Amino acid sequence: MPSGDPIRSDYKTKAQVVEYVKKSFADDAALIKSKGDGGIHLPGIAPEKVTHSLVR
Repeated sequence: MPSGDPIRSDYKTKAQVVEYVKKSFADDAALIKSKGDGGIHLPGIAPEKVTHSLVR
């Protein structure tokens, strides 16, 4: 498991999972917006920020 990935057991309810996912999308959108239209196509723009997943 990569360092920094959240652990599913840290999120006890569906509401906590939904909150995490919404925050992840908001963080990713902010990162993409900060890079501008052309920046979205740049390889490796902080992949640790862009790849969010819950580990069971």
